[in-house]
Parts: sequence; C-alpha cells; structure tokens
Amino acid sequence: MSRRDTQRLRPACSVPDGFLCAPQRTLRLCVIFYLCLCALPCLAQPRQLTYESAMAAGAQAFRENRFAEAEKSLKEAVEISSKYPRGDDRHITALVNLGALYHKQQRWKDAEFQYQRALILQQTTHGSDYPGLAVTLDNIANLYLQQGRHAEAEEHFARALRIAEKALGPEHAGVTQLLVSLADMKRVQGKFTQAEPLYRSALANWEKSQGSDPLDIARVLNNLGTVYRALDDPTQAELMFTRAISLDERALGRLHMRLLGSLNNLAELYQSLARYVEAEQTYRRALEVADSNYDPEDPAFVPLLNNLSALYHEQAKYAEAEQAYARLVGIRRKQLGPDHAEMALVFNNLGGLQHRQGKFAEAEVAYRRALAVDERALGSEHLTVAKDLDDLATVLSDQDRYAEAEPVVRRAMEMRQKLLGPQHADLIPTLENYAAVLHRVGKSDRAKTYEAYARDLRTLYKKSK
Repeated sequence: MSRRDTQRLRPACSVPDGFLCAPQRTLRLCVIFYLCLCALPCLAQPRQLTYESAMAAGAQAFRENRFAEAEKSLKEAVEISSKYPRGDDRHITALVNLGALYHKQQRWKDAEFQYQRALILQQTTHGSDYPGLAVTLDNIANLYLQQGRHAEAEEHFARALRIAEKALGPEHAGVTQLLVSLADMKRVQGKFTQAEPLYRSALANWEKSQGSDPLDIARVLNNLGTVYRALDDPTQAELMFTRAISLDERALGRLHMRLLGSLNNLAELYQSLARYVEAEQTYRRALEVADSNYDPEDPAFVPLLNNLSALYHEQAKYAEAEQAYARLVGIRRKQLGPDHAEMALVFNNLGGLQHRQGKFAEAEVAYRRALAVDERALGSEHLTVAKDLDDLATVLSDQDRYAEAEPVVRRAMEMRQKLLGPQHADLIPTLENYAAVLHRVGKSDRAKTYEAYARDLRTLYKKSK
C-alpha cells in the first residue's frame, strides 16, 4: 500500500501565514482632539457649563471603565448640544465621544450610528475637506477593521488620508499613521503591490522625523517584510525582518516577547528558501524568547513548535520532528482536552512522524485517536474520516496485518464513492490500495477488478486533459 508523502506537516492550529504585528491602536476619547482643534471660547452661561461638566464627567468615567456612567454623561452632553445653533462643533464632539464609548464596549451598531451622525453633520457644516473629518473617518475605519469589514475600512482610511494630507502636509505624524493603517488594510486583503509604497512612504516620513518611535518603525518593517515575501522578493523580505529584529532588540532587549513575530517570520522565510541551518537557529531563538516570557505549556509555543517540527520533517529528521511535535501535543491536549475536534489533526501529525520512523504501534495509537475524534466531530461519513482510515490501513499493512487493514481501506473507498461519486479522480489511490490489500489476503481475483477500475479512471482523466 502506498503511503502519502507530504512535504510539510499540516498546521496543528489555525495560524496565520506568518506572524503579523497588528497596529497597536488605542481607542481615543475624541473630546481631547476636538477641544484642541476647535479652540472653544470661555463659556459662562450655565447651560454651556453643564455641557462641559457632562463631557468632563463622561471622559473621566470612560478612562476609569465606568461605562454606564460615561454613557449617561455623554448622552446628556449630546442632548444639551443638540439645542445649540446649527454648526456648533460641540454637538459633533459629543456624538463622536459617545460613539467612541460604544466602540470601546464593542457595541458596533451603536458606535457606527453615532459616528455616522457626526460625519454627516461635519460634512454638511464644514464641507468635504474639513480636517476634523479625518478623525471621524479614522474612527469609523477602525470600527470596521475590528469587525473584519476590511474593504469598508480601507475606503475610510483612504479618504481620511486624502483629507489629512491636504490639511496637514504629507509628512505630518497623523498622516504617517494613516499611511500605515491604509497599508495594513491593503495587505490583509492581499493587495501587496498597493501596500508596499504606502509602507515605504510611512518609513520615509519616520526617517526624516526626529523622535519617531523605533517600535512603530519595527512593526512596519515586519509587515513590509511579509509583503515582500508575498511578492516573491526574499532579499527585501529578509532585510525588513532583520531590521525589525534589530530595532526591537535595541529598544527592548533580546528576550522581549515583541521579537517573536519577526523571528518567526524570518525563520519561515529561511525555511522556504531551504536555508535550513539559519531557519533552525532562528526558530530556536524564537523559542528562547518564548521560554523567557511564557509558561512552558502556554499556547504561544504551538505555532513555533509546529514550524520547527515541519522544518525537521522537510529534512527527513523525523526523530527531531517528533520531539518538537510531542511537546506541542502536550500543550494542545492540556489546552483543549484530548477529545476536542482540533486534536484530531494533532494526533494525525504525530502518527505520521512516528510512522515515518517505523514506530508502527505508536503510530497506530495516534491514528486511531485521530479517527475517533474526527468521527465524533464530523460524523461517520466525511472525507477527513476517509483520510484517517487510509492512514490507519497503511500502518496496519506495514505491520503485515492485512486482514485487519482490508475492512478499513474498504470503508474509506466506499465512503469516497458515496461522497464524491464513482468516477472521481480521488478514488484512484484508494482503489489501488484496496487491490493491494486484497492480493495480500488471497483475494486476487477480486483485486484485479479494482485494479481495472483504477486503470479505467486513470485513462478517463488522461483523455480529459
């Protein structure tokens, strides 16, 4: 029976392609921005003082996470300011800050409603190029970002950037942050050629500015590295990752947890280039950082251990791969429990490594665990279950236990026939495996029938190409 020869372990958990440093955005209570921007006059009338006291109380409660009190005060400010003459920016300020409060609480619809009210008032009062619009648009864009509404977030970041560049100039700090935000949105949508010049412009601004935060620069360098890797420019990708690592090390020390993202990205790059020694050294360095910041069984180790195990697997260093992966298994088992649906893939990967080393009994145990978990999670008839059955049948055959393997591989074959149809290309390997087992158990006449079935399918697919 043929054994599938995979080049890389399947990921044991949902891990993005590379660690991406997300923008370290903090939600801003926009009253501070607007008070600075609008240069409000000194107010003496009781109603105006009530507005100011409501806003101040709302801001204080917001900072202290007393959200119910903050909402009450900000609603009072909205109500009071709604009676001011049309065009008074204090009403807009109150709406934006009430939206910011809902945003902080992840009350998405409420936040969007208040932000949009403010946006409409700003546009009708001040026109479409009003600088204050950039702040509201930025808030709305971040709201969409947190909901995964990337296309809408991109649209609002782009508009905020155009307004801010016109009002503040192309090198202003606020413009630079909007460049980064827009680049991030382009990147997460796979628009890498559009993201690259935006990141470059942001870096150029920071290089001209004294006092730029090196951590901001390191984050953008790391994300730009992922862009270059996606654009198949490994030289530039390596340069960006190494510069990001260097800046983070100088600012925070060589064992700070922020280094994990860039180190993992650099190691993955080396691995993709078959620079295995450098990849292993970099993964080991990332594990050293993780060891210094997390408990030994923290889930933060999972992607690193998975990648290191895959690196050894690619080099046919199966013992080393199993050692790294066994630690991952222990972490995931503790994190999820042995019967969790995600454990099926973990057990299957472990079984594959043991199988490669000829540890057939151990591999059989792991494959049976994977099968049991998948059957509970997916039901008795699923293509993933059929794949588990294939693996189990293979390891049984490798132990000359063909009588036990026969019903297992037959079940996998019949399952694929039912789920895919009798003429699907994916049936061919299963038919050939079943025929091989039938020969071994003395059922050669029947085996020839399935060999012919497989040949017919191969002929059919050759003609269709």
